Amino acid sequence: MEKADPDRIHKIKLEAYTRSRPDDDRNTDTINIKGCLQYFRTPELVLIDEKMLSLYYDLKAIYDAAYAESMDESIKNYLQYHLQQLIKEFPLYGCSREEMVMAIPKIKEYINNKIYKGHEHFGKNGKIALVAHSHLDVAYHWTAKQAIQKNARTTLIQLRLMEEYPDFKYAHSQAWTYEKLEKYYPELFAQVKERIKSGQWEIVGGMYIEPDCNLISAESFVRQIVYGKYYFKQKFGIDVDNCWLPDVFGNSPIMPQILKSGGLEYFVTHKLSVWNDTNKFPHNVFLWKGLDGTTVNACIPPIHFVTWMDTEETINNWNQFQDKNVCDETLQLYGYGDGGSGVTDEMLQLYERQQKLPGIPEQRLTTAKEYLHRIFKDTKDFAVWDGDLYLEMHRGTYTSKAKLKKYNRQGEFLAQEVETLCTACDIYTGDFKVQNKLKNIWKKLLVNQFHDILPGSHTQPVYKEAIENYEEMFTAFNNLKEKALKKITSPGDEIDYVAFNAFSDVRNKVAYIDANNWDIKYNALKDDEGNIYPVQKQIKADGSIQYAVKIPDIPGFSLKQFKATSTDKISSSMKVSQTEMENDYYILKLESSGKIVSLYDKVREKYVNTRNEVLNKWQMFEDKPGALNAWDIVETYKNQEINLPDWENITVIEDGPVSIALRMERKFSNSKAVQVIRMFDNKPQIDFDTWVDWQEEEKLLKVAFPVNVRSRTYSTDTSAGGFERMNHKNTGWEQGQFEVPCHKWVDISEGLFGVSLMNDCKYGCDVEDNVMRLTLLKAPIYPDRTSDREEHTFTYSIFTHDGNRQTGGLEEAAYDLNYPLILEQERRLKVKKPVLTINVKSLKCQAFKLAEDGSSDIILRLAEVYGSHGKAKVHFNFNIEGVSVCNILEEEQTSLQVNDNTVTMDFSPYQIISLRVKRKL
Repeated sequence: MEKADPDRIHKIKLEAYTRSRPDDDRNTDTINIKGCLQYFRTPELVLIDEKMLSLYYDLKAIYDAAYAESMDESIKNYLQYHLQQLIKEFPLYGCSREEMVMAIPKIKEYINNKIYKGHEHFGKNGKIALVAHSHLDVAYHWTAKQAIQKNARTTLIQLRLMEEYPDFKYAHSQAWTYEKLEKYYPELFAQVKERIKSGQWEIVGGMYIEPDCNLISAESFVRQIVYGKYYFKQKFGIDVDNCWLPDVFGNSPIMPQILKSGGLEYFVTHKLSVWNDTNKFPHNVFLWKGLDGTTVNACIPPIHFVTWMDTEETINNWNQFQDKNVCDETLQLYGYGDGGSGVTDEMLQLYERQQKLPGIPEQRLTTAKEYLHRIFKDTKDFAVWDGDLYLEMHRGTYTSKAKLKKYNRQGEFLAQEVETLCTACDIYTGDFKVQNKLKNIWKKLLVNQFHDILPGSHTQPVYKEAIENYEEMFTAFNNLKEKALKKITSPGDEIDYVAFNAFSDVRNKVAYIDANNWDIKYNALKDDEGNIYPVQKQIKADGSIQYAVKIPDIPGFSLKQFKATSTDKISSSMKVSQTEMENDYYILKLESSGKIVSLYDKVREKYVNTRNEVLNKWQMFEDKPGALNAWDIVETYKNQEINLPDWENITVIEDGPVSIALRMERKFSNSKAVQVIRMFDNKPQIDFDTWVDWQEEEKLLKVAFPVNVRSRTYSTDTSAGGFERMNHKNTGWEQGQFEVPCHKWVDISEGLFGVSLMNDCKYGCDVEDNVMRLTLLKAPIYPDRTSDREEHTFTYSIFTHDGNRQTGGLEEAAYDLNYPLILEQERRLKVKKPVLTINVKSLKCQAFKLAEDGSSDIILRLAEVYGSHGKAKVHFNFNIEGVSVCNILEEEQTSLQVNDNTVTMDFSPYQIISLRVKRKL
């Protein structure tokens, strides 16, 4: 201010945002219930007295160390004694400012000579690597649009600190935050680029955003990495080699393989060391082994990822570090977070003073890359953790905001179908390269996978924004789908229909026709060979109508055409009444209350349900987990079950050649439900198509299936293979897993028989002894008071099989449930042969796409989901020049021999294989 021109006018722009506190209600519809308990303090323009501020930092650092609970007692006594002596150097209370200023030199002299030299006598205990960071939630108590401003403010603060402290280094993650900075704040973006070049600004985390790591598919993980790393390479020339996920709620066992294939050799997360409610996670630096056996270097620091150079935290970091026998230094992130902000001047000032104080671990400012590369240089003595990194907390995030979960699942399957169709279109026409369009739509899906959006742990405005984002995504994907279909098919009449099977498996069960696309004067479809397939009206639980048709074999990656026709009524062996349903696979009996008292498997000649136990039992519980209402489910919910009334108005609504169905209704508490129980003529599964108007508060809804199976293990789907868990509570590790994540199914199998519970949009389940339960709905009141109070539709299915789930057809049935084959009207085929064929059922297509570099090369990604070794042949029905195994970044690694457009390759259990195919053009 001394240098300021007194005649010059300075304009100051202030930005303010009111963040919700824990007792606030940010929903404008219900804000009158509690109000918004915020205070706005008038900003002031002040002059900083540098000498006084410096003394304040000295006194704060010394006082915090002297009274830190974890400080060595002898050092505490030393510091407290000198604080008492230091007081004598101060002028009397009530002195003038001038007197205080006059006393500062003498006070500082005492501090430097008597206190700061104490570390020479007592020494330092332990070593800590300090990495500056600001955890920035893309959305939480604020929307993603507001996070753009938060990101800019955080960036500005860190850049200014770099000007003042040349040794200061800062780490910032998430390609999305850089993208938004580039778009809306180009001047700041340019400054960041310069600081990256100088080494002060570090890019960490090779993902587009920091996603939830329980709920997203394998291909979503791939795209998070691909789009994140591509952006960093393109804009900064940086190849990020670490995965940075400090705040996620557990980590899937499919991750190590995907991370390593994406060049992310190092993995950093935090919550397991801080938040577990049952067991203490036993390591801070270790090797993490995934489902397929791949390992990555993993670091879980002992303390929270938001710290501010507090002495107690620093000492605890070293004291709680569990791997001192193999590593001499622990990691600490420092800087304010969640809403950004990052490091402050005070933190750096305290750091300088803590170096001169005894009893505090030796600290150094460094980068994440330097620390990770140094400690993992030699890992021969490091422990190995095999499996998922299950967080013993936040189990409710598998269920809260159920609509977002449904849209995520639908979006992932739609993305695969549309991308496959667009690729096939380019193969057939040579003129449909839409990689950039697809990438931009994919990014809408990826943003909504952020770890406080998809899990449902956010305020109501965030939910509204996420729904809008999904709706834009659906529209954009479907527009591309329509354009691609028009290019690879010809216009037809209203009786013409085309099916496109975008997945790798043959589909031969049931396909569907939208009610608006079917003329009821017809009752069947006819294929080119003259075969007739019955079409039947189905009434769904939400009251909507669709038409179902039994279909012939439609190979993977192929199209088939049909024409609507009329035929004599086709008979069926299925039977249905209000109390019994039967097809070639099952006999189901239920009481007038809707309870399923018996399910007999006709193929295996075995009852599916446990004797005297009912299947499809809905259970509602009081769900009051405390402050983290949307995040948590606590095990004591089991003690608070609420009796539900019986189902009513059971009626037969389908009795046709494709399916039979019963419809029943239930009113309970403040909610109501409709369920349609449906059997098919040609499918060994029973669907429970469900509509719920959910109007509860702090309630949890589950459905239970006590099955006649004895097994010490059970398996859950990860989206790229099954993960086996223990089916007992022998140790604290099993006891802590009373609610676990799943994707399309959960399965329990004994020697020659197994039962699976499939779903089309649910992610939480539990298995205890022989009882499988799927978590259907949750009704939290914080941070969104109206969370989930709306209409929901979902389907879950019971599926039985011989032997193990792998050979019993579970994976194929689950794919079919999650993405039913839809027939498109008024189209005719131009091409009939499949784009490619794969001769092994255990390899499921994850992606069939054009390469990201804009070339005509094709990427085929396959996941082995049975857990088996083998050899596979992939035949391409188009001319190719070569095929290489590549990583997920599409970088070629090993060439494969091509014979007649066919390659042969080995595969191993749960391996994800990416192939780069060069076409002859």
